[in-house]
Amino acid sequence: MNPSSGEAVVKLILIRHAQAVELGTENATNDFDRALTAQGKATAAKLVQVLKEQGVELDAVLSSPLVRAVQTAEPLLKLATSPQILICEDLASGLGKPKKVAARLNEMGLRTVALVGHSPDMEELIAWLIGAEESGIRLAKGAATKVNSNGIVSKGGGTLTWQITPAFYDPQEFEKASETELLGQ
Repeated sequence: MNPSSGEAVVKLILIRHAQAVELGTENATNDFDRALTAQGKATAAKLVQVLKEQGVELDAVLSSPLVRAVQTAEPLLKLATSPQILICEDLASGLGKPKKVAARLNEMGLRTVALVGHSPDMEELIAWLIGAEESGIRLAKGAATKVNSNGIVSKGGGTLTWQITPAFYDPQEFEKASETELLGQ
């Protein structure tokens, strides 16, 4: 509960899918079917470990229906009380429907939810949640951002509390990251 308002805090962990294979390789004949690379699977697993170390416990995991998002979401089930990933069409790449995502979250009435999706949709959802026209946030593949919302999930009703990038939790990614990525510019 938020002591000042008496409302339950809704904690959202917004995650961009990890690295996926390129279109036209490894049986990925269309964008929907692009699976995670071996590095992408390792990144998703490492993210779960970092979230666990941060004390994150999830009530549910919502994911875009695209293969790479679902595969990023699968390891998150280790932190969830719900045994399955809930597919959310409104998190699919290019749809960018924050009002519909918020309505679904509010209907569910859960306290801590992970949402796995795509760029730029996840950045736009973060901006919408915190009430910014543009958030200036760029999510690396495999990055997670926590937004807390008091009471109901709504436009401008959230507070960005942290962001974790692969450059933070994966030494290989840190070596590859440019100074601009590390400084968040």
